Amino acid sequence: MAEQRDGTRDNRPASTGRALLWTICSAVLPGTAHLRVGRRAAGGTILTLFVLLLAAGITAAFLLQGDLTLSAQIAVQGRWLLTVAAGAS
Repeated sequence: MAEQRDGTRDNRPASTGRALLWTICSAVLPGTAHLRVGRRAAGGTILTLFVLLLAAGITAAFLLQGDLTLSAQIAVQGRWLLTVAAGAS
């Protein structure tokens, strides 16, 4: 990290390669680049939501065990769609 003229530290990556590395890391684990540059609240929130979504997907896959008909029936139920719509807004 480089020091700026006013004495504060610069959190930007030192090179284009490092910037690309952090971009790739953030694509694999959303929020890691935010944590790297010091935006802890945003990075922690994004990372937490990603882990919760991943856990929900794994749990759903385990419970449904590949039953596509049941998965489709659950996915189009009004209460699930309303919940997802409310969560997305």
